[in-house]
Amino acid sequence: MLYNFKGGRRADGSEPISGVTELNGLLYGTTVFGGLTGCDQGCGTAYSVSLAGVHTVLYRFKSGIDGAQPGVSLIYRNGLFFGTAGGGDYHFDGVVFKMDLTRFGGLQDKRRKTRKEEPHETQIRQT
Repeated sequence: MLYNFKGGRRADGSEPISGVTELNGLLYGTTVFGGLTGCDQGCGTAYSVSLAGVHTVLYRFKSGIDGAQPGVSLIYRNGLFFGTAGGGDYHFDGVVFKMDLTRFGGLQDKRRKTRKEEPHETQIRQT
């Protein structure tokens, strides 16, 4: 085991149900809950874990325009991580986000979904 999440609303996140993405010796992923922000059980986090087990929260979702409860694996392309977060935003429609690690933890850009369904099964695919 590399890292054991504390569970509940705690700052490190809870329920990392998706896979992780490896990049330069770090594993990147999301948690559906936790992060100590909004939502009853926290709105989720984006995190990294080193192969030595050092955990870092990169972003705490707030259920605003950034969405909430990101339950999908992150996809890395051209220096950015992409993912989806269901719920959140102003109409609870969900969002597609990109995260720029050079700005450490900031969601650089958010785009609201146009369809009225939660995007938990949505994946970004390379073509």
